[in-house]
Amino acid sequence: MKLGVFTPLFANLSLEDMLDKVKAAGLDSVEIGTGGNPGNHHCPTDELLESESARIAYLEKFTSRGLTISAFSCHDNPISPNKAEADAADEILRKSIKLASLMNVPVVNTFSGTAGDSDDAKAPNWPVIPWPTVYSDIKA
Repeated sequence: MKLGVFTPLFANLSLEDMLDKVKAAGLDSVEIGTGGNPGNHHCPTDELLESESARIAYLEKFTSRGLTISAFSCHDNPISPNKAEADAADEILRKSIKLASLMNVPVVNTFSGTAGDSDDAKAPNWPVIPWPTVYSDIKA
């Protein structure tokens, strides 16, 4: 059995410091935020998509510590009634899937999303938690 951690929890640390902390804790793998609501503090998504040498150097930071990337995460709302939000969520999901393919990361985590209640909706119709923060802004 391998144990890992969702690295946006350590957004206050640099990539290297976070990896050292994870390794010191005896963990084996990490789930990296690539954009959307977890952000991409530890993953320069566009840079990695553009450059094979950047991908190799990035992965070396993990493998040199005996760590693996178990998943990429881009939790957002690709079916939001807000077109800009939906488009941004779709874009980062597609980028995350492509990056996972290029880097042999086996899983991409995301949200299914929450739609509006009609064609004229301005906000998701089922905000059940206060995160992502857009749900906290919805007025009944």
